[in-house]
Amino acid sequence: MAILLVDMLPWNEQGRGVAHKFLHQLTDLLVKYIDETNDRQEKVLNFQHPAQLLQKLDFELPNEPRNLDLVIKDCVDTLKYEVKTGN
Repeated sequence: MAILLVDMLPWNEQGRGVAHKFLHQLTDLLVKYIDETNDRQEKVLNFQHPAQLLQKLDFELPNEPRNLDLVIKDCVDTLKYEVKTGN
């Protein structure tokens, strides 16, 4: 079953577990990105031509709610191509 953002909002007991799981996944992802950003062994940039990024990343704004697992996947895919400015 797909879990959507609307399943955890407004904040209530029923959506609390979904919200916690999503926020923990997102936080873990961001902490990993920060660690990689400051790792001198990591590449500063995984360069992709803008045309390539348009093929790899979905920049469309959907009319329907997104599955939270897809939101996390979108974050992973986007951070993969970010400049690691801490390096």
